[in-house]
Amino acid sequence: PKDVRAASGLSIARVDARPWQSAYRTLKERWPDATLHGTATHVPQARGRDLGADIRSQVAELQIIDVETLPPTLDDAFVWFIRNGEPDAPAPIGT
Repeated sequence: PKDVRAASGLSIARVDARPWQSAYRTLKERWPDATLHGTATHVPQARGRDLGADIRSQVAELQIIDVETLPPTLDDAFVWFIRNGEPDAPAPIGT
């Protein structure tokens, strides 16, 4: 799992805002690879990049509880590879 997470080259902007449904919808429109984890939205970003200011401006009308940068979870990395393809991997059958 550690290798999979590292191979993604991601970090995650974890956004906790209320109402969470509006935050997710707004962030998903701006960053289509965003995913929902409980009531927090995970926005993938290149490792070393910080989208915090841009994210805060996107959801400025909502109650922002926290925006933090974290390493990707295994789920984050898995979704990233499914949507974007693993480097040097053959395309899935049926694509």
